[in-house]
Amino acid sequence: MSEKSSPASSASPPPLPPKPWERLADFSDKLSPMLVKELRQGLRTNTFVILFLVLQALLGLILLTTAAADTNAGTLVSGIIFCLFSLSVLVIQPLRGIGAISSEVKGDTIDLMVLTKLSAWRIVYGKWSSLIGQSALILSTIIPYLILRYFFGGMQLFSELLLLLSLFLLSGLFTALTIGVSGSALALVRVIPLIGAILLVFPIFMFAFGEFGMLLELFTPEDLDHWLILCGCYLLIIYLTYFFLELGTSFIAPAAENRATLKRLIAAPVVLLPTLLFLFIEEDMAWTYALVLLCLITFDLFTERDEFPSIVTRPFLRWGLMGRLIGRLLYPGWATGTLFHSLLFLLIMAAGFSFGSHLDSEELQEGTGIIFGALQFGLLLVNLFRRVLHDRFTAYILITTVLCVLIPLFGILYEVNSENMIWFFCFIPHIQPWMAFEIDPSKDISLMIIWGSAFAYFAVNLILAFPRLRQLSQLEEEELVIVSEKERKDAGES
Repeated sequence: MSEKSSPASSASPPPLPPKPWERLADFSDKLSPMLVKELRQGLRTNTFVILFLVLQALLGLILLTTAAADTNAGTLVSGIIFCLFSLSVLVIQPLRGIGAISSEVKGDTIDLMVLTKLSAWRIVYGKWSSLIGQSALILSTIIPYLILRYFFGGMQLFSELLLLLSLFLLSGLFTALTIGVSGSALALVRVIPLIGAILLVFPIFMFAFGEFGMLLELFTPEDLDHWLILCGCYLLIIYLTYFFLELGTSFIAPAAENRATLKRLIAAPVVLLPTLLFLFIEEDMAWTYALVLLCLITFDLFTERDEFPSIVTRPFLRWGLMGRLIGRLLYPGWATGTLFHSLLFLLIMAAGFSFGSHLDSEELQEGTGIIFGALQFGLLLVNLFRRVLHDRFTAYILITTVLCVLIPLFGILYEVNSENMIWFFCFIPHIQPWMAFEIDPSKDISLMIIWGSAFAYFAVNLILAFPRLRQLSQLEEEELVIVSEKERKDAGES
């Protein structure tokens, strides 16, 4: 009589681990699931496949044709390579992120992603890194063509590689921009990157086929100042990439997730330190860098949501009175954003004054006053129409766009000798450039009007922000009660 086989003897052996080359067929488990999902979808889209194949076909055809026609066409080949690469990673790839967040919101898939314990930042960062990964794949396929281009002669290896890296970093910035504004509720705001991409096509062709040599000179550092300027530009690109990704995160992040504090702590040194560095190199560049970056940061500061739970105040309450005072600058909301914006503006002015900047220049005083007043005037209009315009970000963008249209409009009025009309609307900061730089030769009256109106708008915004700032004290008291009750409960259980 035969014995029955035991379960252990009949069980099949465990499967062998996959071979190394089989592991390359799929993404690693260490990668973010959001990145893997977006990469799998993105690499299969017709847009990427067609772009990739057409780029390779054009580059191969152009290199073969040029090699047969002229052996001294190195600059032309470099221009063609960088033109096609720029169109791919600066125009086409970033435009694929226009509907990155809005498509998830319309499809009601954001809540499902949150249930998988994916934070808002990981969702936005995963979408961005997916597009950047595809751009990196395009970059890797450009390298062999640069090696072939070496045989045409006249190649500036370091400069062209540095230009290639710079274009890739700009691609990351433009992609973050499209993804960041894709969460806006208004479709018109999402069209702005499309308009910018169309306007970018002409400069790409101009530099590739007309001024390519001059472009390479910018990426051929000859002294320490040139290196510092390049490093400052790269720092600015990296920060703006982070800034726009945070902007997109704020559209879908829950109210209990405080992202404003980290953004402001990063923004302050990024604005001030390079400004101080540039003041020793080129003063005009320092002020341009500081004021442009301040304007971009202001768009976020003045449009943050005010409603958040009391738990956001808990980390600040641990520091007592000092934490409460710091919280008035770092809590989320446009009210605290107004205070932080004013402090940042004062620090920029103090830095310029301390390091010998020409603050006595009337042009600089008028320019900074106009910028400060324009930012505060836009905030004032948003606050006055807050019951009609519920989305503060969209409202601020639209109001700023409409006001900027007034600048060339009143320039036309100035050309037809309508100076009285400009003086009648002199309280609008966007009209004041014509009044200050064209009409008033003495500069005294215009300077008084510019700074007087700017401080008036700032004072009104502070008055409107006071009820919001007072609510912060109520939230702090509520959180103190919750913490004390929790401590009493824990003491009772122990």
